[in-house]
Amino acid sequence: MLLTRLLRLATQALLRRRLRSSFTLGSVIVGTAGLLLFLSVASGLEAQLQAQLGNYEPATVLHIDPPLTADSSSPTAGPPPGIDDALLQRLRALPHVRDAFAEVQVGGAITLAGVTSPLELRPVPSSYVGAGADVQLLAGRLFTANDSHELVITAGFLEALNSGPPPGSAATPAAGTDQGAAALTVPGLVGRQVQFAPQDASGGNGTPVDFQIVGVIDGRAPFAYVPYDTGMALVPPNPDGSAPSYNAAIVEVAGVPQVAAVRQEIAAQQLHIETTDTLTNALSGALTLARIVAAVIALVGLLLAVVNITNMLLAAVTERAREIGIMKAVGARNWHIGTLFLLESLLLGLAGSLVGSAIALLIVRLLARVIPLQVPGSPPLSFTVPTGYVVLAILSVTALSGLAGLIPALRAARLDPAAAIAGAR
Repeated sequence: MLLTRLLRLATQALLRRRLRSSFTLGSVIVGTAGLLLFLSVASGLEAQLQAQLGNYEPATVLHIDPPLTADSSSPTAGPPPGIDDALLQRLRALPHVRDAFAEVQVGGAITLAGVTSPLELRPVPSSYVGAGADVQLLAGRLFTANDSHELVITAGFLEALNSGPPPGSAATPAAGTDQGAAALTVPGLVGRQVQFAPQDASGGNGTPVDFQIVGVIDGRAPFAYVPYDTGMALVPPNPDGSAPSYNAAIVEVAGVPQVAAVRQEIAAQQLHIETTDTLTNALSGALTLARIVAAVIALVGLLLAVVNITNMLLAAVTERAREIGIMKAVGARNWHIGTLFLLESLLLGLAGSLVGSAIALLIVRLLARVIPLQVPGSPPLSFTVPTGYVVLAILSVTALSGLAGLIPALRAARLDPAAAIAGAR
């Protein structure tokens, strides 16, 4: 009963000071909404991190860069020595290595149902597609021979094809061509006969080569895996006729327990190694930095709200000194007065956090519909506020508001009633 009466008195006191209470309440609302919005962004970035790691090769795949100098941890100055066939043979001969191959992208244009679109081919062995790449097959099958004229294409190519090429681009179909490609589905790609014109050394398109699409895999980036021997035959020769060298290579290790030993052997040849954990550390570092920035910005807003609550209640103690003195004179105890001011601060925190949470949820929904953010090759950045974050924000903001009211509550409780009444006259 007493607590209910004190709560009613606290509410009435806040309503009497509408202007000052509204300003303080607004700062709490802004602080809570900002906190939840930044938590939403951090949550979306974490989902992006998991998506990136989920699409990356497993731990048994090692990415190898060109040889390093003996006294440096970066590629040698000037033209890099590259990775040639002799080095690939040495890598294949290492213990516990299932295969090693050049990491090459063959640019060119693919013609499908009369529509010509740019496409990148990635020559890989059949063992890599079947195991090393850890791909998710959506339709069809994977190729099993390294010299066949088959393609395993990503669903991202179909998405790019259906979205339509920009006017006047090389992907625009010529007049009178078949428009059926724009209506293709993922299963509809399987079995299609296509022509691929590889880019030659001069930058133009070379002689078209016939291929058959045998499978479609999950992936947003528009590219296709091609059997290794067939794809390497499409790599244009060096203009001077010398043997080609490559910027990177991929090494497939037989199993996870052997990765450490293989890494040691490769490092002994002054090669730079990049694995899944390298990407994990980089992305985790970026996520941690984003969380720190978000937390600092949100905490600054909340601290400003706490300062506003403290200042408002301290001013209220001075203004209501006579009222406090009369209440004590008629029998109110110190803890009654302190509780009254503490309830005011808690009410401000609770009301502000509830309204701020509602505004944050509304903004998140609007952002998700109006401007969905997306990193190339990744799913759209999701703007969501988990229920646990909302509850945590409301409890945290209310608790901070209660702490902000402690000093004014203690000052009000310690006022001498006679001095308060005399000083207010």
